[in-house]
Amino acid sequence: LHAAFADLSARGRSLGVHLVLGTQHPAVAVRDAVAANCAVRVAFRLPETAGAAFVGALGRALATAPAGRAVVVGPSGDTTVQVAAID
Repeated sequence: LHAAFADLSARGRSLGVHLVLGTQHPAVAVRDAVAANCAVRVAFRLPETAGAAFVGALGRALATAPAGRAVVVGPSGDTTVQVAAID
């Protein structure tokens, strides 16, 4: 399905269609062809640094971050945000 998602993300980006992907292992599940068409990436706390590396330098600190901490990577740069956490 990787080829289908790569085609869908490329066509969708050119047409202004938003594509929302969700995975627990972004470094493994999202290939470069799809990641290149993702303008904004959001990552919550990730246990392994390989998955956190998908969102950049701030993503590596997510493994030890408090619950609800997230990194948003977009065209304007990287931002750390805090969202509501429910136990």
